[in-house]
Amino acid sequence: MKSKILLLIVALFATGTIYAQAVFEEDKNMSHGNKNALYVDVEGADKKIAEKAIQELLKEYGKVKKNRKAKEFYAEEIIIPAIGGAQPLHVFTKIEELGDQSRLYMWVYDGDDFISSVNNEEAISGAESILQDYYVKARRGAIQKEVDLEEDNLKDREKEMTKLEKNNDNLHKDIAKWEKEIEERQKKIEQAKLDIEQNIVDQETKSDEIMAQKEVINMTIQKMNDVKKN
Repeated sequence: MKSKILLLIVALFATGTIYAQAVFEEDKNMSHGNKNALYVDVEGADKKIAEKAIQELLKEYGKVKKNRKAKEFYAEEIIIPAIGGAQPLHVFTKIEELGDQSRLYMWVYDGDDFISSVNNEEAISGAESILQDYYVKARRGAIQKEVDLEEDNLKDREKEMTKLEKNNDNLHKDIAKWEKEIEERQKKIEQAKLDIEQNIVDQETKSDEIMAQKEVINMTIQKMNDVKKN
C-alpha cells in the first residue's frame, strides 16, 4: 500500500513539465470600472492557492494591498520591467473560482491607460509572461495540495498499519499465554490422572482396612458375649 501511495505522489510530478497556460483578454468590471483585463485559468487551484501565488509574485516587485470591498489585490507605483520597463505601474488582480479551477484577472495601468493589445502590445506580451509565471506558481501550489492530501492519506494508512501490527503482536502474545496455560493445565491433567490411580490404590487399601476393622469389631462383640454368669 505504501509503495502505491508513493508512486501516486511521484506520478503527480512525473506527468511532465508544467507548461505555461494560455492568457486571454476581455473587458471586465473592477474597482475603476469596466477595463481591459488579462486572465488565466489554473486547474486545481482554489481561491486560497491562487491568492497566495499572485501575492507572492507581486511582492517581488512591490508592496501588495487588498481592497476588501472590491475583493481585489493591488500594488501601486511598482516597477515590473517585463511589462513597463522603468515605468511605474498600478496593478490590480482579482480571483474567481470556477468549479475545480480558479481564474485570475489582472489589470495594469501604465499612467495613461489600462494596457491592452490595442494600445500597448509590447506591455501585453510582458504581462502575459508575468501571468505565465503566476500560472506555474499557482499550478505547483495546486499539485502540492494534492501531494499534501495524499501524504495525509499515507499517514492514515500507516497508522492503520501500525494498529494492525500492534493487533497482530497482541494476538501472538495471547496465543503464547494460552499455550502456556494449556501446557500448565495439561500438566495438571497428567498429575490428576496419577492422583486418580493412587486414589484407586488408596481406596482398595482403605477397603481392606475397613473389612479388617469390621472383623475386629465382630470378634470383640463375640468376646463380650462369651462373658456369662456361672
